[in-house]
Amino acid sequence: MAKAELTVHLLFFPEAGPRWARRLRMPPGSRLEDALEAAGFWQDFPALALAQGDVGVYGKLQPLDYLLQDNDRVEIYQPLRFDPMESRRRRAQHKAQGPKKARSVKVSVRS
Repeated sequence: MAKAELTVHLLFFPEAGPRWARRLRMPPGSRLEDALEAAGFWQDFPALALAQGDVGVYGKLQPLDYLLQDNDRVEIYQPLRFDPMESRRRRAQHKAQGPKKARSVKVSVRS
């Protein structure tokens, strides 16, 4: 017997401000894009343009036309601010340079 409605949980953690979370009831056959629209995500974050790969269900990337299942946890991701591989290269380069010698400073005390 098919359920009359699906329960869907949407989560987004913006860089500034509190987390954004919604719980929706959606008709069977609803897509990710439908849930984002029904939850008011575009009104709350109009500057955030989502592309394929920016939304996932239980941590797995999904396209916006993904058909929702009952109790899906939809996670909305933000674009990376930096390339993690480049950061790793920089850390490795700094580590390869070795520890820096501490400079000694003479302090004279006058009596």
